[in-house]
Amino acid sequence: MPKVLIVSPNDSRIGPNKNTWTPLFIASAAAVLENTGCTVRVFDRLAHSHRGGQSLAGTHQAMLSLVSSFKPDLVLIEANPESIYDTCHCARDIKALHDAPLGIFGAHATALPALAFQKIPQIDLLIEGEAEIPLAQLVSGDWSSASGVWLRDGDEARPPSRRSSPIDMDLLPFPAFHLMDTGYYAMRGTDTIWCHYLSSLTLMTSRGCTGRCAYCLESRDYGPGLRFRSLELVLEDVERCLRDYNLDAIYLRDCNFLVDRRRCARFCEMLLERNLHRRLLWSAQVRADCVEGGLLGLMKKAGCTSLEFGVETPNQDHLRAMDKTIPVEAAQKALGLCREVGIYSHAYLMRGLPGETLADLHASEAWVRKYRPSNFFWVKLHVFPGTPLYEQYGDSFFEDNPWDDRQAVHDYYRRNLSSVSLADLEEWLQKRARPLMARQRRICQIKANPPLALAGLTVQRVRNRALSLARKIGGGSDERE
Repeated sequence: MPKVLIVSPNDSRIGPNKNTWTPLFIASAAAVLENTGCTVRVFDRLAHSHRGGQSLAGTHQAMLSLVSSFKPDLVLIEANPESIYDTCHCARDIKALHDAPLGIFGAHATALPALAFQKIPQIDLLIEGEAEIPLAQLVSGDWSSASGVWLRDGDEARPPSRRSSPIDMDLLPFPAFHLMDTGYYAMRGTDTIWCHYLSSLTLMTSRGCTGRCAYCLESRDYGPGLRFRSLELVLEDVERCLRDYNLDAIYLRDCNFLVDRRRCARFCEMLLERNLHRRLLWSAQVRADCVEGGLLGLMKKAGCTSLEFGVETPNQDHLRAMDKTIPVEAAQKALGLCREVGIYSHAYLMRGLPGETLADLHASEAWVRKYRPSNFFWVKLHVFPGTPLYEQYGDSFFEDNPWDDRQAVHDYYRRNLSSVSLADLEEWLQKRARPLMARQRRICQIKANPPLALAGLTVQRVRNRALSLARKIGGGSDERE
């Protein structure tokens, strides 16, 4: 069976000395390939540069050294919107060094498959949607009939002969965490389960989403339908994580863990029956309109420490314009219920919405002060290809511009669609939003962590400041491009 190298590009949104959610689709794809008998290696540019204190140039050279020594028969690079420039540079330099078949997969590839062959001339194939089944078919040798796989045909892109079906999640093996830098992803910190100083890894118990928000890629990447992994297998995955990696917590990255409330209740009962609630905490993403007080009590008893909600904005007109069907009253109720049972809440809010005014930002600020989520962020609205928002506001950016221009891609995602001037926005961020977020996060950290964890967090902050200073002095923050 072939040797396969999977490359995870660098994500510049993740600051130095911070970890993030485990890249599950890479770990899942690697596990499927190993089950077919392939020899698999994963090179994670983010983990390598952050954990090793490497410059981007040093990380790039380490990747190329692995290509030279491993000599893969197939190279796969994840292609996501905000790091697409890094995918392009990896494809260019890997192909120049080692002329094996090279393919891409991921959200950006799925959104713009035909265009990708023009913008990344080095690729030979592209996997659309979920990668696991197509990869298993690819390595069997019959490329032309592999489902969901686009192939290069001269200067053209040949669509797949058939689309891949949504995967049965019970067929997926345990993610290949042993090929990932779990020392980085499971590092104790407060950036995976917000405000909690914990060691954790990420799992998914379902794929698919019942929502179709105009700005969201996740509801489109997984294909139609909602699919669940059996709870017996989920609990096996949890127990294996605890056994192999000695974790404090698990982060459940389902689009909405409460979409089936009876299933969630049974999950909690199984944790209690196996006494797993005594060994780990857990957190999940949920839709506010699925929250019920009685169920929250059971979740708290079973070890749930926090829940994340996509609130976006308290302005109902803006929610409707983005096809967000959850009324703001549902978020208000959910936050109150979490507070009653002692589950921490994290609210994601957006800024930069089309037609947004300074009054809207002040109203959003007043909303978080009134309804008091445990922690919250205002995140920049990004216009991702493949979404209705891109059709309306993307201005054909990815059709008309090169994908390997790092600055151009960054500038695109920094665009402001609101009616607020950049000067007024920056003043609001500096004087009001960022101080409020920082203050609330400190309060949440103090409440969520015992004294020993707070001491560890303080030590980590001192060490991170020292590492950041060392990187600056040593030129570790340089750009390869």
